[in-house]
Amino acid sequence: MPKDELEIVKQARAAAERATKLIPREAWDAARRAGEMSDRVRLVPQQVIGRIMEQVQHANERMNEMVRSLMRPVIEVVDVFRSPEVRDLIKRAQEAFARLPAVMRNTLHTLGINGWYPDDEMDMAQLVDYASGLDGGEKEETNKTLCQHFDARSEVIINDLVAMAPTRERFLRSALAAHRRQEYELSIPVFVSQADGLWQEFTKADKETRLYSRTKGQPRTAKWVKSVKRDDLDEALLYPLVAPLPISAQDGEVVPKGALVRHRVLHGTDPDYPTRLNSCRALSHLGYVGSVIRERTPSKSKPTP
Repeated sequence: MPKDELEIVKQARAAAERATKLIPREAWDAARRAGEMSDRVRLVPQQVIGRIMEQVQHANERMNEMVRSLMRPVIEVVDVFRSPEVRDLIKRAQEAFARLPAVMRNTLHTLGINGWYPDDEMDMAQLVDYASGLDGGEKEETNKTLCQHFDARSEVIINDLVAMAPTRERFLRSALAAHRRQEYELSIPVFVSQADGLWQEFTKADKETRLYSRTKGQPRTAKWVKSVKRDDLDEALLYPLVAPLPISAQDGEVVPKGALVRHRVLHGTDPDYPTRLNSCRALSHLGYVGSVIRERTPSKSKPTP
């Protein structure tokens, strides 16, 4: 997907800001309240576009009513939302959003094969850049950048997990301390085992939906994903729980050299696992599992503000 499509939201926001100069302040405030959207998730499902269009139409009607009722001097009110430029922008946004699920799956597959999982603070442009680097001959530099990202985010990730599951605090904080002391033989097993434990605790997984289990090569968590997905984009965001990635590889399965494999770490069959790279990967996996749980299980899993 062309990178300029990832800037569509920014362009739309800029167009809206220009529009405020032509629309009475109180009218714009009413429209803004009607159409407010969160920037927390930088990827918007397809059906949201329809709601935006409805809100824009309602906002335009409301603006016109307020202008007439206030008997303001006649000014030229430009309906920027119906201008050819903005209509073209919306059309391109719809086309870009329609492609997002496939792009997201491909991107997360590349990251997952290389042992990495998305973080709440990563946007689509960053994910695409990381995947391109891992695929395009810049693997060492990209791994280094991702390690730096998760090192910087480690305290927040662990704090969020502790808020979710206070009884796990000593394990989570001890693992983070070991990671910072470069004692990766200690941090990695705890990171992966706590991801497993959190999954069991909050999803109430049975043998058919356990985190690292597979059936005929496919992760059993795919069954859980099918039951909780909201739309195609949400399913794509959960792709790492559907794809047979190295983290859940079984004995005898061929994986990339140096890959982090949970089974081999916990069963002691990989003496080479303790590296900074694998500890960062394990932290990214733990954070991803926690994020998935927070968004799709009962409110008790939400972190305390």
